[in-house]
Amino acid sequence: MIEDLIDLFAEPGQPNFFFDALDASLSRHVGHRLITLLYKDGDEVARVYSNMPDVYPVFGRKPMGATPWGDLVLRRQQPFLGRDREAVKWAFFDHE
Repeated sequence: MIEDLIDLFAEPGQPNFFFDALDASLSRHVGHRLITLLYKDGDEVARVYSNMPDVYPVFGRKPMGATPWGDLVLRRQQPFLGRDREAVKWAFFDHE
């Protein structure tokens, strides 16, 4: 799966071309309702991709202080796959 996606970086329209392909591939192989890609900017995270931009807009920002999600993703650099509503509640203080 990843090997197929790596070649896409050579295509024009980056990074959205790659993000769309990643979204489609994860949908086929894992299945998801929501996918957002974030980057860390100081004490905040900012969204660079969302498959639901009306609800979770691109470049939306929020503070992410010392949280269990922050420890996992930001400090230890591990991915987070929220398998259900409870996982999202665990990860994000603003889940509502």
